[in-house]
Amino acid sequence: MNKILAAAKTIASARRDRTPLQPLAAAVAPQDEAGGYRIQDALHELLAADFGALVGYKIGCTSAVMQRYLGIPHPCGGGVFANGVHPSGVSLPARDFVRVGVECEIAVRLAHDLEPSQAPFTADVVAQAVEAYLPAIEIVDDRYADWQTIGAPTLVADDFFAAGCVLGEPVDDRQPPTCWISSAVLSSTGLRMDEAPAPTCSVIRTTRWRGSPTISPPTARPCARARSSSPAAW
Repeated sequence: MNKILAAAKTIASARRDRTPLQPLAAAVAPQDEAGGYRIQDALHELLAADFGALVGYKIGCTSAVMQRYLGIPHPCGGGVFANGVHPSGVSLPARDFVRVGVECEIAVRLAHDLEPSQAPFTADVVAQAVEAYLPAIEIVDDRYADWQTIGAPTLVADDFFAAGCVLGEPVDDRQPPTCWISSAVLSSTGLRMDEAPAPTCSVIRTTRWRGSPTISPPTARPCARARSSSPAAW
């Protein structure tokens, strides 16, 4: 068994069993971001039978503070699986996660793929690929024994906290949004997302993306609040 597959199997086992991931053995742990992505690709193949097809990507490490802390000078991506995409208003049991969290986001559906060969990406190139915007809640899961010490390459390998998303009604690209909240309920936690405070906009999540964009996230700003009650295609 090669090192990439060995690391991916360890991560996949922790994901399936919902047990905190311990630091990977030194012999198989990724040493850099590129190594983390190679393991991530292998992990996606291993998890497809359990979590469905890979249908999109999320990005993390979007703030300068986190980039300095983790030593990654740009956002990094993680996979989104079909079984983790939910309609607005869904109820999700807390037992399905290790330490669940939610983040208010804006998702985008792309009209065509952004291929790695096209990098570096400009704001205009990315904007032209957008087919629709969707109000979104990103579901994150701190599934690590200690995420602060497990290492950024391993966080990349394990999809950087990604655990799914909740999507509302799409808005086509001729009507770019400011921001929404899509409603969700996390049962056994007492948290209802339709009671959440107004968010700030900081980054756009893409459905099919891999690379290091040259564009910076927009400046955070208060956003209008609305509730979306219907599912949207991912």
